[in-house]
Amino acid sequence: DRSDSFRIIEDKFTYFVVRKNGSAYEGFSILKEDFNEFYWKKAKNMNIVVYDSELCDKLRNRLKDTQWEKVIKYE
Repeated sequence: DRSDSFRIIEDKFTYFVVRKNGSAYEGFSILKEDFNEFYWKKAKNMNIVVYDSELCDKLRNRLKDTQWEKVIKYE
């Protein structure tokens, strides 16, 4: 039984499960919350304003029907 060789390291957003296998470390991470949900909670509060009219036109077309369309303001 090697289950006791696993260690869990925790930070604010992630659990890291690691073990030493010879001279190498093996592991994986488990996010505490869905990254997309976490990211868009933060991104929707960003204040991004684009003043360059040529760039505005390109971004409007490129970002149409994406979540970024709601975040970026054009002047």
